[in-house]
Amino acid sequence: MAAACYSLVLVTAAFYHPGLSQDMPPARLSIIPSSGQHFQEKQMSLHCEVKEWNSTGWTLKHLTRSGVQSGCLPAGGNMSKESPGLCEILHLHSRNSGVYWCESVGGDKRSNNINITVVDGSVIIQSPTEPVAEGDSLTLRCLYLWSQPNTTAFYKNGGKILAHSSTEVTLHNVTGADEGFYKCGDPDGDERSPDSWVAVRGHFALLPTSPRGLLSTMYTPTEGAIKPQMTSPTELSPSNSTTKAGSRLYVVVLCCILGVLPIILVLGLLACRNRSRMRCYYDSCCPVRGSRNECPKEEAPQTKPDVTEIQWDMAWMEMETETTLLGRKQESGH
Repeated sequence: MAAACYSLVLVTAAFYHPGLSQDMPPARLSIIPSSGQHFQEKQMSLHCEVKEWNSTGWTLKHLTRSGVQSGCLPAGGNMSKESPGLCEILHLHSRNSGVYWCESVGGDKRSNNINITVVDGSVIIQSPTEPVAEGDSLTLRCLYLWSQPNTTAFYKNGGKILAHSSTEVTLHNVTGADEGFYKCGDPDGDERSPDSWVAVRGHFALLPTSPRGLLSTMYTPTEGAIKPQMTSPTELSPSNSTTKAGSRLYVVVLCCILGVLPIILVLGLLACRNRSRMRCYYDSCCPVRGSRNECPKEEAPQTKPDVTEIQWDMAWMEMETETTLLGRKQESGH
């Protein structure tokens, strides 16, 4: 019984999540400069912003090819002393590519995610780091590390959509059809930016809410960009309804365990008791624990002489008698 109680305590502790007891407001991850692509050796800053709350209790997360890293230091950056929650990376490297987000200490709340690609080339495209709402405008900018060509071409999903003298293009009243991979570059040359994913809110799903779900993103082998593999319309920015739903789920699961566990214990005790009784019945009679009644002693059965043995003894006696009489007659004759 004590072991069962101890197991119940362990089960209860396993389902208790410390993050659920913290009433922390959601955080928002911002990036400076606001772009998903950055030149190598340039500077980038990531900031976990929390409205009316300091950033204490939030950790910067970074999804790389090797797994999930925590904190600013593994990314090669330093935390700002003037601005809490600000991670400054002075010299970007290809290892800084990946997905970034802010996560609470309990792990139950996460911010929006930003997909970063550090480019070891001469052309990048600046696109929104967050999904664009349907009906809004989408602005794309093409940045050149060295000289700027006379004409800049913009591509969507590998096909050219526009080419003109400006390095900036704006799409108005975007719809789900505008969602896809965009890149830019010199139409007459080979230098082009990597693909940058642009999502439209209300049309396509965002990245999953868990680090394991974020691992479903994959790197394109040619340019190192990350292509989201999205299967559910769940955003990283948690809402109150999501938190409440998670709390209800924990309560329901815990109640089910507390209701089923006593039944299992009772059935186990009954099974052990029946097994003990059956063992007593087949092996030897044993007194029930706590009872003074002892098993009755059985008397040895009284066996009767076998009839065959009696008949055999009578025949043997008759034979001896006849032999004795015969011997006496022979002696008298002599």
